[in-house]
Amino acid sequence: MLEESRKREIEIGIAQSFDKRAVQEMASFFEKMHNSHGEKAKEIYKKKWNEEALLAKRAFDRGFHRYVLNRVLGNKVLMRHRSKLIELSLISIASERGITSEEISDVIDRKKIQRFRHEQYPSFFTDVPNEIGRKHKDNRERRFSTVYSPWFHSDNPFIFDAADYLEWDKIRNLSNRETVEKLFLHASEPILVPEKWTDFKHFLQEFNDAIGRITASKSLSKEVLEYLRKELRSRFDILELFHGHLMSILSDEWFKTLSDKEGKDLLERQFPKRISKKDIEKTFQILTDIWGTKDNARFLLSHCAESLRLLGDIKDSITVLEGLVEYSDPDTETLGILTENIGIMYRENNEPEKARRYIENAVDLYRQSANAYREMIGLKNLGEMEIRIGMKRRGMALFKKIEERAIALNDMTIAQNVLWNLSVSSRRLNLIELEKNYLDACQEYEPTNSLLLLISDRILEMDKERFRDS
Repeated sequence: MLEESRKREIEIGIAQSFDKRAVQEMASFFEKMHNSHGEKAKEIYKKKWNEEALLAKRAFDRGFHRYVLNRVLGNKVLMRHRSKLIELSLISIASERGITSEEISDVIDRKKIQRFRHEQYPSFFTDVPNEIGRKHKDNRERRFSTVYSPWFHSDNPFIFDAADYLEWDKIRNLSNRETVEKLFLHASEPILVPEKWTDFKHFLQEFNDAIGRITASKSLSKEVLEYLRKELRSRFDILELFHGHLMSILSDEWFKTLSDKEGKDLLERQFPKRISKKDIEKTFQILTDIWGTKDNARFLLSHCAESLRLLGDIKDSITVLEGLVEYSDPDTETLGILTENIGIMYRENNEPEKARRYIENAVDLYRQSANAYREMIGLKNLGEMEIRIGMKRRGMALFKKIEERAIALNDMTIAQNVLWNLSVSSRRLNLIELEKNYLDACQEYEPTNSLLLLISDRILEMDKERFRDS
């Protein structure tokens, strides 16, 4: 049985695969720039700049990401290559000391391996030093590995400069909170694209087939092969990373085949971002099929809807939620949550009348499901909508009614959460004194440490605002 530390090494190796390839790409770029001058150096720099622009645009532009994905999926050569790259990656994971093309010639043709290593995907592979520290002249005897292996080697003289530069660049980007938040939110967008998950199912079959083909190899660790065959195959999180990084690599390789003009035009084009209900239906069905449960698929897509809201894409957020209402077969309480969230989206879009109708329906659904807490939160949101449309007396009466009801339950957790939610609504309505009253009341019910921190931060913020205004 494989040791847990070894399993962890393999998982980290997969998670860091794209970073390792990026280091190799950057080292190759540094080497080319070092050996070039004048116009040639300018061309090398421009090409690298465009490749980096491709990766950035894929990360932040959902429409562009989808376009590139479909171009790669429609490229028969790249997709044939992908099956072999998966196979070679798994072989490299199962071979701690690297492999030679001779050792796996019964699995993959030697000439194809050499073309992959030296012509088509050089940054995907790395040479492994032999026992006495010298390279073999015969490529059949030269050991190599892939970026998916936990054991990463490179004899490029610029590899350390490249690693240091990319580490500095990562620290610089991660120190910018706004950039990190945007990356986190945009990472949810590709989840909504059904083509991604249709291909992921195909990738899982390729993964299984590759394991079946390499199992017979005598040069590979039987313990690792057993881990790949039984445990890793059930790890959705690791396999999704494996697939995502491989598709990013293939996207970059596809982009490299374009002419300078084609690449420039592509980067300047605008692509439609809208998500349709049909997209949501397909994505939900595929995710349900992969996981075998609707709940996980619904939770993931609901999270995506919230990310879209935070990105300011309210219309697509509503489309996602409406698609879940229509296609995910929710129970009464879940239907209430989805309906209320649609109402909240309309509130964020400054459409209080529409928001009010959805929230009213949600409150009725909470009553049917006998969820008192969710009903109170729904009524709180309804009261907020009443105030927004000019029915302040009715809204304030609802606030008061909810407060009294929460306190009467003699449940400190419910009381503190309801009072906190009332304070948040009061803040949105700019009812500052009312907000302060709810925050003070909330503290009387021994809030949790995390909630107490939120309350303290907000009271401090209010004190600063008063000081500025005085």
